[in-house]
Amino acid sequence: MFELGGENTEGLGLYFKKGTLNGELLKLPKPKARYTHDWGDENGLERDTISPMVYEPAKYNISCYIVADDLTDLLAKRISVIEILSNPEGFILKSATLGQSYKLHYIDSTIFKTLNPIHHNGRLYCEFNLVLENDYQATLNQFILEDIDGLILSENDEHIVVQDYEVNF
Repeated sequence: MFELGGENTEGLGLYFKKGTLNGELLKLPKPKARYTHDWGDENGLERDTISPMVYEPAKYNISCYIVADDLTDLLAKRISVIEILSNPEGFILKSATLGQSYKLHYIDSTIFKTLNPIHHNGRLYCEFNLVLENDYQATLNQFILEDIDGLILSENDEHIVVQDYEVNF
């Protein structure tokens, strides 16, 4: 399950191509260039070994689908997605699978095409990609504690949720 800007992606008719979203979100960040100096009379490079590692913003290229009931529904879902993406402060992409949230910014969408056949079982299918950027801003992550063998007790048999703000690389 995924949320985009607080909206369930299935409610938006938005689906991610299998393996692309988690593969992009979990790729390792690229470090920013560190100070080095090449002394002409010494081997190798002198490197900054004291400063903490910092990273360039991550760019994600995610393959997506919009599934709609008809052309009017497709245009409405497309507008809903654009409204979420166009927030100048960015938006939160939440992955229940990973238990993490990411504060992202919309950069581009280089393709938008209908799938052949565009109509299948009375529905419309369109494929597009999203180019998103992660500046590693801290986001709220929520984890539901799993109650194995009834060892965790809560009032009214409710889930116990642990939340924490953290930066997700």
